[in-house]
Amino acid sequence: MKNFRIEDQEMEPIIVARKVLSSGASIPVVGLGTFGSDSIPAARIAETVRDAIRMGYRHIDCASVYGNESEIGSVLDKVLLDGLIRRQDLWITSKVWNDRHHDVIGSCTQSLADLQLDYLDLYLVHWPFPNYHAPGCEVTSRSPNAKPYIHADYMKIFLYKTVTQVGSKKACCSRNQYFFSFHAISFLPML
Repeated sequence: MKNFRIEDQEMEPIIVARKVLSSGASIPVVGLGTFGSDSIPAARIAETVRDAIRMGYRHIDCASVYGNESEIGSVLDKVLLDGLIRRQDLWITSKVWNDRHHDVIGSCTQSLADLQLDYLDLYLVHWPFPNYHAPGCEVTSRSPNAKPYIHADYMKIFLYKTVTQVGSKKACCSRNQYFFSFHAISFLPML
């Protein structure tokens, strides 16, 4: 059996289909998800991101709840500094988790710091369900402190904090556009 080599697996990013959103942004339709469950170490996921970028992936789908954005950030910083790719050629998505619906800007700012980026291309509500699941817990577990997710309340917080933080060094999304949507393909045309 032939040994697997990354160099033999490369694809041309130019041939990966892209979807143009109403904002004019162009998102690659094939991306690498970075969820590693509780069984794959964050360092291994980060190595996979590095290898995927080398192979031609341009869309990296992250989330704070995955617990690996810091390690992925180290990889992104290295591939960008090494000139392997330019930031504008990547599409980086992250998501606010259930326990941070009340602090969207804080959650986004933390993801930016962990990913070592100045902007995200897309920032989503990961799951509009109020429960927090600690790593390794049963899927049926429920937090006694969970509060119901109410989209109107979420948007009030987001809009207030966005207006009060205009001009901050880092932006939650690229091109000074703020993309907040549910993690569902049917909502993407709104972007």
